[in-house]
Amino acid sequence: MYSSREETVMMAQLSPHTNLFWFSLTSSSSSSFLYIPRQPKMEFWRQEDRWCLRRCWSQTRSRLHLKLETVTLSEMKHEEVEALVEFMYSVDGSIPIEVLKKHVRSLYLAADKYEIPHLRDLCRNELISSLNSSNALNVLELAQIPFDTALYNAAFTAIRTSLKTIASSAEFKLFVVKNPNLTVEIMKDSFTWSGGTNLTRGGYRKCSSCENLAVMIVSTKFDRHFDCVPKDLFFGGFAKDLKEKWHTDLRLKAGNSDHRPPISAHKLVLAARSEVFKRMLDSDVMKASSGPETITFSEMRHEELETLVEFMYSNGGSIAKLKEHVRSLYLAADKYEIPYLRALCRKELISSLNRSNALDVLELSQIHLDRSLQDAALSFIARNINTIVDSGVFRLFVARNPNLAVEITKAFMNPIMKPCEDESEMSDDESGDEFDDSDDY
Repeated sequence: MYSSREETVMMAQLSPHTNLFWFSLTSSSSSSFLYIPRQPKMEFWRQEDRWCLRRCWSQTRSRLHLKLETVTLSEMKHEEVEALVEFMYSVDGSIPIEVLKKHVRSLYLAADKYEIPHLRDLCRNELISSLNSSNALNVLELAQIPFDTALYNAAFTAIRTSLKTIASSAEFKLFVVKNPNLTVEIMKDSFTWSGGTNLTRGGYRKCSSCENLAVMIVSTKFDRHFDCVPKDLFFGGFAKDLKEKWHTDLRLKAGNSDHRPPISAHKLVLAARSEVFKRMLDSDVMKASSGPETITFSEMRHEELETLVEFMYSNGGSIAKLKEHVRSLYLAADKYEIPYLRALCRKELISSLNRSNALDVLELSQIHLDRSLQDAALSFIARNINTIVDSGVFRLFVARNPNLAVEITKAFMNPIMKPCEDESEMSDDESGDEFDDSDDY
């Protein structure tokens, strides 16, 4: 085993462009690592937990805690391994386009071999969109290795529309020797497409733009298919591990859940999603604990905590649950520094503004001084002031929030004070029309 100091030194040797936030967690001396050597004097480290979640061939976590494991990817170059691992560490299942273009063939084969469907789809899309007369034969061969119908058909289309150019190339002569059966299929397909005209007599002609048009048509068809591929296939591993309590090392307990079992979770996932959790779990108290620690969320109910945890394990969580617990999740997102969740909750609070909740939302915006939420609530209240001001709720609100009452008055008066304002620009409330409860901001 390496010491904490040696681990830190090795982490510093990593490629400088590896800046994914998942990877930032690997500096912790209490974490276990996976060692992937590709070339002499080149070492590549990654957090073992993240690898295991997306790789079916990884060893059990308990073994990795005992010793350093080595996995050799003999078919890949170091840069290709680096690109593959960086993809698996990406938070949104994406990969830089320049990296994808550079290593697309190797990544496509790796995605099929190691069963990473989302990466295979990304590579297929790139291969199809970049088809031309110079690479179509290679792509057709590639489509045979793991037989890929979409890639096979796209390559055939590109070859068919550029056969005159391809047939006179040196690459085609080598292709015929290596792939006689595919050559027969190409000729049969092209002859049929040309309407039975004798190709050897120059009867086969095509428009100069056919090649790009054909590839564009195939790419468009594939894009529609690709858009239908659920990213849950890629992101679902975390939610599945949460449900199955796979190697969990943390327990979360809500303030009202004395009679309910705590929620099992993984330190790695929570620390990656929240800076507060990262600092908390990296504290000396947590490190000194010999077993799974328990964190109590005294301000949350069990259902709210469940929704928060599900969100951190997914690519956005359930919209229905977000709507149901939006206030609690908004406060938790601010407290535990989860900006994306806070933005989602803010959007939901603004879109659901109505006469019965606008004052509550305005008060909520003051807890963490959220100017965007405050302005949205003030604007809505000002547009519906005639209805809101007559309610008993408004009287209690003013008693609790005299300063906000002043802000509401300002928001209502400012439009009226504009120089060119006339009665034709009055709001619906001023003209006597009633506002519906669901009137959105």
